[in-house]
Amino acid sequence: VQFAWIDAFMYEQSPFTFEDFIKQRARWLVGGLKVCSSSRIPFHVRSGMLAMTGLWSLMPFTYFSLILAILFGNIDPTLASDQCYYHIILPLMASMSIWSYIFGFLVTFKVKDFGVFGYVTLLYIQLALTPVFGLMEVCSVAYALWNFSVLSVAFHVVQKQGGNPTSE
Repeated sequence: VQFAWIDAFMYEQSPFTFEDFIKQRARWLVGGLKVCSSSRIPFHVRSGMLAMTGLWSLMPFTYFSLILAILFGNIDPTLASDQCYYHIILPLMASMSIWSYIFGFLVTFKVKDFGVFGYVTLLYIQLALTPVFGLMEVCSVAYALWNFSVLSVAFHVVQKQGGNPTSE
């Protein structure tokens, strides 16, 4: 197998429907988990991806815990385990999720294309909708984990040119 670096920038086209978004992200997660568990790839090569994919697969628990923490506060803030979880692990996982959307925004949009007002407006919309995007990601992860055995052998093609998606 030969490969080469192509010096280019590519924009990802988002899926048109909620269902396609869920299936696309589920496919990404299942593929990532399969790569992370492959013994054919040296551990030091896949360790970073293993950490990020592992955190991504815990997203439903993180989102649920974050909502509980916001609504009800800490269950017992004097316990060391609760201190660590609520004050270190949960904020770290939530901030990584938010940062991924901000980073994607910063890479995709430029001030020169939208002007300062348009850019700041789009950034505000991105930040305001982050909880919605997070919920969509939670649905994707839950779908992937619930259907892992089927998704690890099937491949859902997300149609991006219009028309109906097909399965292979």
